[in-house]
Amino acid sequence: NASASNTTADNLAVLIDMGFSEQQSREALQRVENLEDAIAFLLNDQLQPSPPSSPGVSQADTSDDEASYATNPRCMQFIINTGHPHLSFSACLLNIAQASFDLYDQIMSHRSQLLSFKTWHHHGELKQLFECNNGNQLRELNQQFEIALKENQICTALINDSKYHEPICLAVFGIASYLEQYTSQLKRLNMCPTKFFINDDDNDENIHNDGNKSETTKKQ
Repeated sequence: NASASNTTADNLAVLIDMGFSEQQSREALQRVENLEDAIAFLLNDQLQPSPPSSPGVSQADTSDDEASYATNPRCMQFIINTGHPHLSFSACLLNIAQASFDLYDQIMSHRSQLLSFKTWHHHGELKQLFECNNGNQLRELNQQFEIALKENQICTALINDSKYHEPICLAVFGIASYLEQYTSQLKRLNMCPTKFFINDDDNDENIHNDGNKSETTKKQ
């Protein structure tokens, strides 16, 4: 239908903007049902996407990982700066996708210090989306997470709008109870897998700045 066609076109544009070829992007979207799995498929460069679909997850977690997850379940959270003056639906999609891309890259780079990533897949891949009101709030939140990254076994990826010098999206993976200490006061947004966590309720009413480029600050 028209809605599905529009979603596929949006997802294709996001993947191309992220640097994948059109042929690679179309093949990935034909094999999986949503944008996140398409990104994971392209990063993992495998013939058949299969759970877990995220990149680099190939070895079974140890019993220590299972025990760690049982005690402290993990969560992946995305916090979007909805106060940004030029954040259209398509721009929002792109920045969340980029944050996801960079967060997975961080996770794969620090697997030795990060327990329970694959176990998180086995238990349903809990993901949450929140919004904050302005860039300063997002910066402060990122700084709070940075204080004890290794101690709390978390990874973060912050996407910045280089034109407006304002952070747009923060992605974080870690112990759910720890993350909730900082994000529970934020407004929780509905998740829609076919549109990468977001419902397109505003019909893209905001102005989309096609020339906008983002730079990434990655932390572990």
